[in-house]
Amino acid sequence: MLLFGDNDSKQLGLEGIEKLNNLTNNIFEKKNLNYKNFKMIKNGYYHNLLLFNENGKDKLYGFGNNEYGQIGEFNVGKNTSDLVEIKFFNDKKIKDIECGSHHNLILLGYYFYLLFIIYYLLFIIYYLFLIENGEVFSFGSNGYGQLGINSTENKSTPQKINFNFKIKKIFTNSLSYSSFFYSGKK
Repeated sequence: MLLFGDNDSKQLGLEGIEKLNNLTNNIFEKKNLNYKNFKMIKNGYYHNLLLFNENGKDKLYGFGNNEYGQIGEFNVGKNTSDLVEIKFFNDKKIKDIECGSHHNLILLGYYFYLLFIIYYLLFIIYYLFLIENGEVFSFGSNGYGQLGINSTENKSTPQKINFNFKIKKIFTNSLSYSSFFYSGKK
């Protein structure tokens, strides 16, 4: 992954550089991560979340501005160029990530394995499906209630948002203080 742009909150994962107008080091090499395990990156206003699948398990990392706990409990109120593992999600399957201005939404799914045995060809075929379970967690800035947790208190630990139905899609963007959810129901 190549990076360039604003780095004043260490959101490029680099130390001692404020702005970068040319392509720089591969962040995977700098952080000793295997690029083959990379699944997704999302960026907020001054922070980023990276999702990897390591040995069949999802691992979520954050870096950049952590003023409101948007990259987790590590050094809330400070910026970091180091990848911070958000361990809350270690035993969960992540379907989607969205980063708002200073908050995040995480949509969970789970894997369903289907095994077919074809005797004639002597092959065993595995099918893997990601099925949404509809659970959504949020953390970070909550001054406008964008975490959906019935308060306006900032949260550095992921908070489950309670819905009476499954959520299929989550939406926000890096300039937003709002969160949107789609369930497929009227």
